[in-house]
Amino acid sequence: MESFLPATFHSKNSFKNVIKIITDALENPAVVEKTIDAPLLLFGLAYREVSRSIEVEPDAPTSAPVHLVKSTLGVKELEQLVTLINGFKFKPS
Repeated sequence: MESFLPATFHSKNSFKNVIKIITDALENPAVVEKTIDAPLLLFGLAYREVSRSIEVEPDAPTSAPVHLVKSTLGVKELEQLVTLINGFKFKPS
């Protein structure tokens, strides 16, 4: 059975908050120098969910929840995530 993020994730304000959390964490040397598992996990979950919302066909049969099918998140938000992660300079350990 697939897992999906809750409906509250699919609001524009919630997505902006996720972007801010990831950005703040990646800009914080204390987070980046030790472990960045949590911000990268959040990034991966957000990326997967936005990708799913883009790929789902509104009138096609799906096991996806209604909030994902009707999500307002799309290509613009996926581009924001890609830009965010591509802009981060990972330091070799």
